[in-house]
Amino acid sequence: MKAIILNQYGGPEVLEWQETAKPLPQAEEVLIKTTAIGINYASVLIRQGKYRAFYPLPAKMPAEIEGVIEAVGANVKHLTAGQRVTGIAGNGYAAFVVINAKDVFLIPPGLPPTQGLLSQGLTARYLLEQAKDYQSVIITAAASGVGSFAVQLARLKGGKNIIALAGNKEKVIYAKSLGATYACSYFDADWQEQIAKATNHTGADLILDAIGGDTGTTLAAMIAPGGTMVAYGNMSEKSMTIDGNTLALKANRITGASIYHATPENKQQWWHEMVTWIQEGKLKSEAAVFPYTAVAAAFRSIESRNATGRVVLTL
Repeated sequence: MKAIILNQYGGPEVLEWQETAKPLPQAEEVLIKTTAIGINYASVLIRQGKYRAFYPLPAKMPAEIEGVIEAVGANVKHLTAGQRVTGIAGNGYAAFVVINAKDVFLIPPGLPPTQGLLSQGLTARYLLEQAKDYQSVIITAAASGVGSFAVQLARLKGGKNIIALAGNKEKVIYAKSLGATYACSYFDADWQEQIAKATNHTGADLILDAIGGDTGTTLAAMIAPGGTMVAYGNMSEKSMTIDGNTLALKANRITGASIYHATPENKQQWWHEMVTWIQEGKLKSEAAVFPYTAVAAAFRSIESRNATGRVVLTL
């Protein structure tokens, strides 16, 4: 079968499909024929050799996949061959993958192709769960896969003031179309002033930050009294500077969060909730779709910051 195995770290050009052995499902696993792969920014970092969880060469990259069950393990009773499913596979960039049955999401009939790829939505939901009763939220990288879901889910969960930070003007417009009450660009010279004004100079109850560095440092000072900042990435690859006195006096909390710490039960509940909202037209799950042969171009679209929403490969 075809699969990508990293033999060296580097740019998108190191991503080459090669022939490798087809996996066999163990007793608790299902074998899935892959039809689509959702690219997460973590894959970019793994390919570059920068991911915190080190992947020694030759490396197989995990990824979210959508596909059709081809076979089930001996102990799997609730799933059968022929069903459409999605989930995270340890070797996700492959024509066939195995996933533990408990980590599989069963796609309902009629859901369009690639719409079951909702791991970035699950991440957004988990991030939003890190604070309760927030009325205002600032979301960085708001036009990204996670960010675009966070904007919408914050709205659907009752957020009143959803402030989006994005890249170019097209992404600002996109964030507004998703339900942001205010959006601006990092490239605006006065973006800090715009954000402060959008919060009525009182700060935000919740800040979701994927950027870190100087941007994260600036936003940390904009947490409202009693508010929370969630750091879930560091796209700047730079450290934040936090004033401990301000943190203490305002009773702020800064925490990290990853969907890997959510329970399987919560992930199943949130996933089915999002699918229902997609079917009802309440939640957009847009994607830039590339054929698997254009995997390098798909990665470049993410790294160049040109992509909005999800980026997906089809097989």
